[in-house]
Amino acid sequence: MLQPRIYLISFGIYQGFWRQQLVKAKFKQDIFAYLILEKALTATLDTYQNVLHVDHLISIPTHPVRTFVRGGNIISHFEHKIATRLRTPTLHDILKKRFIRRQSKLEGKLARQKNIKHAFRVTESIAGTNLLLFDDVCTTGATLKAAIKALQQQKPQSITCITLLRSALEVSSTFR
Repeated sequence: MLQPRIYLISFGIYQGFWRQQLVKAKFKQDIFAYLILEKALTATLDTYQNVLHVDHLISIPTHPVRTFVRGGNIISHFEHKIATRLRTPTLHDILKKRFIRRQSKLEGKLARQKNIKHAFRVTESIAGTNLLLFDDVCTTGATLKAAIKALQQQKPQSITCITLLRSALEVSSTFR
């Protein structure tokens, strides 16, 4: 059976100004960077709101140690903003991730794909639902693809991915 096409929505490219804002928000908890990213995300959501058919929002989980070290969790912040804007319930703790080496410390797409392979498992049935999968940035696509693979085992009707930013190398708007 052919899997449905997976769409990726992002409002910016992970370089220059946008990369600086994400780094400030994620690692320095800079409120102004959060506001800039939030405004761009809101505009993007408003653009796609009428074509997104979403039953549940699921976010890529962040390890508690990384949240503590960073002093906050950018994923949780924007997950709440997305859920509120789209009036969509969030499924917390449905996507579990085993502890892996940090993707950002690995060189190249193949190393990231190998590291994240089989990293996710789904804890509840999501059969027949339309999912919106959120992560902060898509650089190689390895994390999203691994999460999608785990989610697809539960046979959702559709999966749309949304990230704040994507790598200039990951400019395609679809995954297969």
